[in-house]
Amino acid sequence: MTEEWVSLWYQCLTQNIDYSLYCAAREEGDDAKCAELEAKFDKIASIYEDFGTLDGWPEAGMQSELWREWFEPRRHLFMSSPRVVSDLQRYEARPGYVLLDVPVQDDAKATAELVAALIEKQRLSGGTQAAPMPKYTLREVGSKVAHGLQQVRQACRSVARSYRYDPDTFEELRHVDAVAAFVRHEIDNMGWTLDPKARAELDSTGRLSEQRLESFRAMLNKCRRDFRAFAANTIRASFPDDRPFESNVLDIH
Repeated sequence: MTEEWVSLWYQCLTQNIDYSLYCAAREEGDDAKCAELEAKFDKIASIYEDFGTLDGWPEAGMQSELWREWFEPRRHLFMSSPRVVSDLQRYEARPGYVLLDVPVQDDAKATAELVAALIEKQRLSGGTQAAPMPKYTLREVGSKVAHGLQQVRQACRSVARSYRYDPDTFEELRHVDAVAAFVRHEIDNMGWTLDPKARAELDSTGRLSEQRLESFRAMLNKCRRDFRAFAANTIRASFPDDRPFESNVLDIH
C-alpha cells in the first residue's frame, strides 16, 4: 500500500452515494436510516469510524493541506511505517516491531545495509516476527493487486471532471463534444497518446475525427465503468474491486 493507493480509495468512496447517506444520517442522529444502511452493508459503521465524513477530492490532490489533515492520523490503518523513537521511557513494545540502536552513516545506503543485516540476524534467530497487517489492504488475486495502479488512476481521473458544460455559456454540450473536450484537457493525465498532427487539430478546433472520437469514447466509457465498480465496492471495504456489487454510485458522464 502507498499513499497514492489510499488517495484513490478515498476518491472512490467519496462518490459512493450509500456512504454519503450514512454519513449524513450519523451527523443528523437519524438512527433509523443508520440501522437501515447497516443492515444492508455490514462494514459501513466500521468504515465510518475510520474514514469519517469525506470532503470532495481537493484540487491540489495529495499536496493539499486538507488531504494531509485527513491522511496522517489514519496512515496506520493502511500501512505500517517506521518511526524514530525519541523518548525511550514512553516507548511500548509491539508484536512485529523492533527497537534498534544503529550507527547512522554519511551514506544512507550504508545505514540501510546495517539495518537490513541486523533485522535478518534477528529474524534467523527467532528474535522477531513480521508486523501485523494494517486494517485496510489492497484486494489481491493470485498474489497480485487485483487491478493495476494505472487502471485505477485512469478510472478516478475519468470522473474528476466531466466537461459536460461549456465553460463560457454553461450550456450542456453534445456528448461527442464533451468527449473531445475531455481528451483535449486530460489526454496526458490519462496516459493516452495522439499523433502530433491530430493533437494540433484538436487543440485548435476542439474536434477529433470520427474514428478517433469513437476510440477515445470507448476508452473513456470503460474507465468510468471501472470507477463505478471500484466505488461501489468501497462500501464493503474492498479495493480495488470491480466485482458486481449492489451499491449506489454517482453517475458521471
